[in-house]
Amino acid sequence: MQLTHGPGKWQSAPAWSPDGRQIAFDTQGADSHWDVWAIDSDGGLAHPLTRDSGDETVPVWSNDGRWVYFTSTRTGRAEIWRVPAGGGAEEQLTHTGAGIAKAESADGRSLLFWREKDQVGPIVAQPFDGGPERIVVDCTIAWTNLPFRVRPSGVYYRSCGSDGHFPIRLLDPSSGRSRLIGLLPEDDNSRLAVSPDGKTILYTKQTSRSPDVMMIENFE
Repeated sequence: MQLTHGPGKWQSAPAWSPDGRQIAFDTQGADSHWDVWAIDSDGGLAHPLTRDSGDETVPVWSNDGRWVYFTSTRTGRAEIWRVPAGGGAEEQLTHTGAGIAKAESADGRSLLFWREKDQVGPIVAQPFDGGPERIVVDCTIAWTNLPFRVRPSGVYYRSCGSDGHFPIRLLDPSSGRSRLIGLLPEDDNSRLAVSPDGKTILYTKQTSRSPDVMMIENFE
C-alpha cells in the first residue's frame, strides 16, 4: 500500500513511532529544501513537523514517543534538534557539530550521535540536563549511514577493524565496557539490524562479486 503521495518530490527516511501509530519521514520540497513530516501509519493526511528554510532530515523518535529528533543545517552546519511529536517549538540539542546518525539512550537521559568524517568517527553522548558531551566509543564505522543501534541491553556498533575484520561490539552503558559479539569480513559492506530484544543481529552478506549471463529454458 502506498502510504505517502507527497508532499514533496522525494520522501525518505521513514521512522515508526514507538506505539506504531505514526511514521515520521523527510521530504524534499519544490525549493529543494528538506523538512520532516509525519503521517498516520494507516494512511491519511501528512502534516509538517518542521518549517525552517534550512534542511531538516532523518527523523528519529524518542523512546516515549513524545519527541522527534532530526538533523538540521539551519545554523550553517549539521546539528541535531528535536520537536514535539504533535508539532511545536523546535529545540537545538547539539552545538559542536553532529551528523545524521542519532538515537536516544536506553535510559532516556542522553542523546547519542555520531560525529563522522569519511565514514569513521566516535559515538558521542549529550546529556539532556545540559551537561558536557562525552565520547562513549572512540571509533566506529558506518553500517551504511547508521553506525550504531540502541537497545535495552546496550549500544551495538561496528568498531574500527583490524586483522581483516570489522568487530561487532556491545557497549554496556552501566559499566562503560564493550564486549565482542562477532566479526565481519573487512571487505563486506554489510547492512545490519538488531532485533528489539537485542538477541539477534541480521546482516547482509555479498556472496558473489561478478554478474553472470543465464539462460532459462522452456520459459512460458
